[in-house]
Amino acid sequence: MEVEVADLKRLLRELAREDPAFLRDLFLEALRGDGRSAAELLDLMLSHEEVRLKLAKSLLGEVAIPLNVAAKDDVRRLEEAVAAIRDDVRKLEAVMATRDDIRRLEGAMATRDDIKRLETAMATREELKLLEEKMATKEDLRRLEDRMATKEQFEDLAVSLEETARSWISHLLKSKGHLCAAERLVIPGAYEVDVYCKAEAVTVIGEAKVRAGASVVEKAAQRAAYIASTRPHLVSGRLVPAVFTLAANPDAVDAARRLRVWLVEWNREVVPLEEAIG
Repeated sequence: MEVEVADLKRLLRELAREDPAFLRDLFLEALRGDGRSAAELLDLMLSHEEVRLKLAKSLLGEVAIPLNVAAKDDVRRLEEAVAAIRDDVRKLEAVMATRDDIRRLEGAMATRDDIKRLETAMATREELKLLEEKMATKEDLRRLEDRMATKEQFEDLAVSLEETARSWISHLLKSKGHLCAAERLVIPGAYEVDVYCKAEAVTVIGEAKVRAGASVVEKAAQRAAYIASTRPHLVSGRLVPAVFTLAANPDAVDAARRLRVWLVEWNREVVPLEEAIG
């Protein structure tokens, strides 16, 4: 084993610092010899087992320091790599779907049965074509609008019907010897009577309707009776409820005979005035 002089000096200094008693005994033993050179002292030191052990320990310590440093650097790099891997794992876990996510996705997705039910519920192209053929087009609606009467036309028709009713009632009464001018009667808070004609012997109170059924006849009878009982000054002679219509239903005829209502269909008496008077 070859040792440089600088290494030997350093080792001697460490021995003097760590174990001065041992170094002292070593030199005393060398001095008791024949006083040879430093080389012989070195041989003597290296031949001594304890010196060799301390020298080896010191050399191992010199070598261990850089090994320890290298090991710490490797550990540090390894820890940094592990930390980076953990971050990557966390990011991957955040991006990846869990089992719960998969179950929720399965619950939200339509199954084949759902698609079959939807296909069954949906209309086919042929069914849509049939529906289009059945539905009215804009042209059909325009043609229907042209044929239908407007609100103003209905109002004009109603006024015209009332005027016609008053004209015919007056004419028929005159033909029977009862002179009066039929007019419209308004009772505030109660009724608006289409036909009111007060003669000396009879007073006609009636309604004008395009079509008359039993309910129209019954309403006319009730309204005439109410006016006679609450406003007797409006009635002279015999009270005659009346209905003027363009078309009388069979049940209207039956109701008129039963309630003694004068029923006039356009220009003819269905239930004559004489029958209504009784």
